[in-house]
Amino acid sequence: MTIGGRRRISAITALPIVPVGAIVLAQIPILTSSLNEVLSYPFTAGFFALTWDNYVLRTMIRMVSAYALSVGFALIYGITAGISKRAEQLMIPVLDVLQSIPVLGYLPGVIVLFLSLFRGSIFGQELASIILIFTGMVWAVTFGVYGGVKSIPRDIIEVAHAFGIRRVKYLKDIIFPAIYPPLISGSILAWGGGWYFLVACEYLSFANTVYTLPGVGFYIFKAALDGRIAASIFGLAIMVVLVGVINRFVWHPLMNNAEKYRYESTATPSHRRRQSRLVRLILRKLRIISQDLAKLAEPVLALEHKYYPLVVRFRHTHLLNNIRASWQRYSKPGRIAGTLIGIILVAIVFEILVPPRLPEVVRQFIFRKEIALIPGYAVASVSRLAVGYLIALAWTLAAGILIARSERLFNIFLPIFDIAHSVPALALFPIVLSVVIDYFHGAQIGLEIASIILVLTGMQWYLLFNIIGAVMAIPSDVTEASKCFGLKGFKFVKHVILPSIFPAIILGSIQAWGGGWNATIASEYINVANHTYHVAGLGYLLDISVAAGDTPLVLATIGIMAGIVFLMNRTVWHYSLMRASKYRFEA
Repeated sequence: MTIGGRRRISAITALPIVPVGAIVLAQIPILTSSLNEVLSYPFTAGFFALTWDNYVLRTMIRMVSAYALSVGFALIYGITAGISKRAEQLMIPVLDVLQSIPVLGYLPGVIVLFLSLFRGSIFGQELASIILIFTGMVWAVTFGVYGGVKSIPRDIIEVAHAFGIRRVKYLKDIIFPAIYPPLISGSILAWGGGWYFLVACEYLSFANTVYTLPGVGFYIFKAALDGRIAASIFGLAIMVVLVGVINRFVWHPLMNNAEKYRYESTATPSHRRRQSRLVRLILRKLRIISQDLAKLAEPVLALEHKYYPLVVRFRHTHLLNNIRASWQRYSKPGRIAGTLIGIILVAIVFEILVPPRLPEVVRQFIFRKEIALIPGYAVASVSRLAVGYLIALAWTLAAGILIARSERLFNIFLPIFDIAHSVPALALFPIVLSVVIDYFHGAQIGLEIASIILVLTGMQWYLLFNIIGAVMAIPSDVTEASKCFGLKGFKFVKHVILPSIFPAIILGSIQAWGGGWNATIASEYINVANHTYHVAGLGYLLDISVAAGDTPLVLATIGIMAGIVFLMNRTVWHYSLMRASKYRFEA
């Protein structure tokens, strides 16, 4: 009977295999046809080349080089902005504006600079590509370092100062441990940003000239451009494998190690997996590098310690105070009149020193038809970004809390999200377009929805990873106290989790809008199989102006983007950051 029972169970279990096997067999001709298309595509051979021109090798060299530059910049910029309140007031708004400029916004200057320096050589093109990848990576790492410095509890800083911990020792023992977890999480986002814009950085188009560099991104875009969707998906699969391998063997071990650098107000037992010999070797090298960086920073800190008091004294000299006091003595109409006189004097000097043709050139530029379209395009782009942001915030808030609170969901979904956030928008666009446009029968609303979906891919991951990290960083004693007071379910989320993660939501929102502006270049204009699709917006205007080499229009578009970002910084984000400053755990 037992044997018969086993047989019956085996038969029942085998029942679903029959239709599944039939489906698989039915797909074999399609898979064979797709494989033949991939193998017959001439550029596929680049993946199997055993030379310098191997696509994976060239791409990884560019990515690693850009990441090394990003970490160096982030450590200097982020630590300086986090330590100095005066520097922070200038550096963080500038950083936010810079990260909101799409990669194509840097393209004209980078191409002209490096191609002129190296006379159009392949080395100049490689450097230009690395710098462009750097502009897609650096902001997440820098914001992570800055956030790590700002998260150091005040009493830790006061104790360090009381014990005379200064300069190199302060960097080594206080700053570097505090920024290690956000540096790793920021690095994951940075590599995702690098993969996301890899296509645009290996297939460069400026002034009706195309510069192509062998690599995975080039292959994906070239295949999509030629209408070889199967080959494009094959290139995307290669990229997914690369992302998965790097996440598994580099970022996940480092994230596990970063768990011990977390401020707790009570000691809690920790259960960590045993680290492999390779991970221990990497961590040992990282500690040596951090010590070397601290030594390199010592001369800079010495100069700052020597000359900063002179700058402060100059700001408060009697001369400046007298000028300020004299200006305040005038009535309001007098100050307005003085301002107008100053503007007139500047205009006269400008008229004398500036070449005669420049005003005429500026006048002609202002009255171009594209300039009249910019306000409408700006409204359209901001509207798409706002819709994408609201959708992203809604699902990432719910998913982030659930995933961070459940170890099972964390282990299932985090590897998937690690890979998904690295998929380039330019690789997704052909697939999204074919599905959405077919559903809406080519209507304009289908293009708008496709554009919002692609903007969403550039925004959602910043929010999700910041929310997951913030939920996991809630001190365990706070969670235990909440349980003792009977806070469960929605009350726990409302009174404990949401206040705790509010600063991370704001920081993630700033990064998300920056990522959204970058995504507009891919979501508002694309060329697939020699057919162009576009929707009105600043990203579309930037694409066509870069392709035509219209530098004045490129600068005007970037200026409008920067102006919008600056206004949001001074209104929405400035107010939100002030509110968020009170939601911080102290050790």
